[in-house]
Amino acid sequence: MKKICYALLIICITSIFQNNIVAQENTFTDTRDGQIYKTIKVGEHTWLAENFNYEIKGSSTYKGEFENGEKYGRLYSFNTALKAAPKGWHLATDAEWNTLLKSVGGSETAGKFLKSKTGWKNNGNGIDKIGFGALPGGDRFIDNTYRHIEEQGSWWSVGNGVKPIANRRLMDFENDYIYNHERGLGYKRSARYVKNYFTDKPKFIGTLESLKQYECPKWFQDAKFGIYVHWGVYSVMERDAWYARYMYWEGTDDYKYHLKNYGHPSEFGYKDFIPMWKGENFNPDELVALFKESGAKYVTPCAVHHDNFDLWNSKYHKWNSVNMGPEKDIIGLWKEAITKVGLRFGVTTHLARSYFWMNSSNGSDTQGPMKGVPYDALKGEGMGLYPTNDGQTTMLNPPETASREWRTSWFKRLKQLIDDYEPDHLYFDGAIPFNGDDSYQTGLNLLAHYYNTRPEGVLFHKNRPSGLFNLEIASEDRERSKSNTIEEKPWQTDDSIGPWGYKKGATYMTPGMVVDKIIDIVSKNGNMLLNVPIRADGTLDDETISILKNVGKWFKINREAIYATRPWIVAGEGSSVIGRHDKKSPYTSQDIRFVKKGSTVYAFVMDWPKNDKTVTIKSLNVKNGIIKNIELIGYKKAMKWIQNNEELQIIFPKNKIGHYAHTLKITF
Repeated sequence: MKKICYALLIICITSIFQNNIVAQENTFTDTRDGQIYKTIKVGEHTWLAENFNYEIKGSSTYKGEFENGEKYGRLYSFNTALKAAPKGWHLATDAEWNTLLKSVGGSETAGKFLKSKTGWKNNGNGIDKIGFGALPGGDRFIDNTYRHIEEQGSWWSVGNGVKPIANRRLMDFENDYIYNHERGLGYKRSARYVKNYFTDKPKFIGTLESLKQYECPKWFQDAKFGIYVHWGVYSVMERDAWYARYMYWEGTDDYKYHLKNYGHPSEFGYKDFIPMWKGENFNPDELVALFKESGAKYVTPCAVHHDNFDLWNSKYHKWNSVNMGPEKDIIGLWKEAITKVGLRFGVTTHLARSYFWMNSSNGSDTQGPMKGVPYDALKGEGMGLYPTNDGQTTMLNPPETASREWRTSWFKRLKQLIDDYEPDHLYFDGAIPFNGDDSYQTGLNLLAHYYNTRPEGVLFHKNRPSGLFNLEIASEDRERSKSNTIEEKPWQTDDSIGPWGYKKGATYMTPGMVVDKIIDIVSKNGNMLLNVPIRADGTLDDETISILKNVGKWFKINREAIYATRPWIVAGEGSSVIGRHDKKSPYTSQDIRFVKKGSTVYAFVMDWPKNDKTVTIKSLNVKNGIIKNIELIGYKKAMKWIQNNEELQIIFPKNKIGHYAHTLKITF
């Protein structure tokens, strides 16, 4: 039998269950003799729900009678009980017995709930509330005297310590108390086994030191380009993703728009938009096919925005897309479509700040004809969707912690999202929460759970004052911004072709700008996560489709220069700078970006050269390696070039080849 470190088992047992717990029933077959036993799962522990009856030297039935073995199981010496454990199971420990008893109210009354409904002397039966089925099988003393059948049930329990210590748990027909007696090696008793619930310590625990084992996975470093999707209740209004906050912000454009089109927030609140979001034309397979065509290697839809509305079948939050609105498991449908075509699936979560972000709903006008009239949240409507009015600020990145109830809700909801949907990419729209929490413990515990659950998972957080930012325990996401240099660790920019949520009449990036941003980010060891806003019905507008298709055409030709590349010795040349909200690229033919793959260097010339068609690249002089050959990807003829100690000069063809950035493949 595999040795079990009982001390290690005991350390891991911390769950305390409620008195109304319902155990899960199943069966276990001992392959050594084919006997089938009922099992119950109580919390994290799976117990045999019958006394063990495996025949082994050192065991016997009560008075040697076969029928007693069938009914009560066999009686074992302590060492025999240890040896008799089936593979993958162990003799129940004191800590496991204690947890079991707590689940049914404690040792004072546990007998009533654990004893079988029949078989105990003088109506000393129990109600067998969780199916444990404790029967009075008696015991055998060292002098071979059999005792107490139908009066007592006596089970071995393994006490604390590295070496197993023989203790026992006793139930009696005269009361409901569960006795705990130490030692007693001179007896043979019944045995109950618990399934091993781990074999090794988890790799990650919720401490900084442990989480520093995190490494960004290779798949992400190779992928380079992903698609991000903002789609939710806020899509109905077609005014971007922050409407839920600003509709309650007196004097803002969204507040004024709301008054004009829907009425005062005391009469028509954010909750009232939910039935209007139907997603009636949502076809994830078609959308994902387009995302793949665009060149994306991963897709990360927003699973919950700051509006506190979950887009999955949430067990811990009734305000979700399965119960309301589209009445669909949006994240489940996304995952099915994304993984079906071989892309990596991820989710973004914006939940941590909702406690403050949505607190604007707990207010009222300060002036005008509706002064002092409470908005719908303050009136007590939409409880659960709107945050509890605890007097918290409406700041975006407040210095204080959220309430314990909010931290617990955040953890449980995201843990379920991780467990049920298994994302390879997880994103916090902020730092690791929560500022003011006990050393950010809530957030660190979720990181540990995610890394243990998804070994190839990549987790992103942002450098914001609302929590912990630490590049040793998670990767960095930069919202709409880039880097000025090559970063040592892989990172990501999340950006959008226009607004985050769908906004009618918005101006979008050109396809060339999208390509140029991707190249610049990749040259500095980053990935681009490009957001596309979806209309309320679940469709993309024509301009978005055109952008994605044109970016895909560029990737089809230049893909080898992006995927699985790594930064070169310098990121690039040129002085042009892209602004955070620029829609058209300022790059010229003097702006160059570099990446490498093995011994090959790719140089991106960000615009087609004008006039004499000569491109000069100083970083590719002889000092950085003697060039053997240069190809212009997409151009079938040989290129003309001159390399010297100062620079590389390349003569481009007379007629322009391809669109957007142009890729030189250079071998040394």
